[in-house]
Amino acid sequence: MTVIDLMRHEKEESSEKPPEYSETWGQRATASAYAAPSAVTLPAPTLTQLHLFTKHEDIRGTFYVDPAAPRLCKPSRAERKLLGDSQASFRSRNGKIAIDVGTTGRGAKASAVVSTRNGDIHVNILPLLPDRPRICLDVSSRNGKVVLFIPESYQGILRLSTKKGKVEFLPSLSANMQAYKMTPKEALFYVGVNHPDQPSGDYCQIGTRHGAIIVGIAGRDVYPCESGFWKKMLEFIK
Repeated sequence: MTVIDLMRHEKEESSEKPPEYSETWGQRATASAYAAPSAVTLPAPTLTQLHLFTKHEDIRGTFYVDPAAPRLCKPSRAERKLLGDSQASFRSRNGKIAIDVGTTGRGAKASAVVSTRNGDIHVNILPLLPDRPRICLDVSSRNGKVVLFIPESYQGILRLSTKKGKVEFLPSLSANMQAYKMTPKEALFYVGVNHPDQPSGDYCQIGTRHGAIIVGIAGRDVYPCESGFWKKMLEFIK
């Protein structure tokens, strides 16, 4: 297990204490979520973009992002600045987010934004097929922990930054990545796991102010998760 400290010396102090953990998340998800790419059947292209926002409610479920999906409502100037050209977004002020995300349809890359102000985030990227769009994720939390599981078919960049938290790479991922950049503010890695012929182009950017960042390989690495909400999530995806 590799732990990297990317702490920035600032006067800010977190007002939240990290939660206690008792269950494990990772290998207990559905078999289809972690199956070999050739065994995965993805849905047909979606009809519209998906943008979810809550103030206090949690967001959870399985979602597929289609880069060709149109947006029905014209975004505001603030939304354009926040979401950019993403085709999906999952945002909450004080709720937690636990989602499985995959790509579908046709196109070069499917983009999504995942963010909270005070809640933890757990994202599992579903297997990426060669003939499907690559994935681009922007994940951030001010005061929450971020846990990301990538599939073995992931080929691309991981960009991680935190002000007062730590970055932890779980064992299977640690053996399958190359460091491009390491500074007190930022870490940049290329990840290519067991599929040298898989098209590259995946990109995940994760940032926190006070929360830790944990990254591993789905189906191979596990990470303790909080009872309660995360336990319900495990039951939901069984």
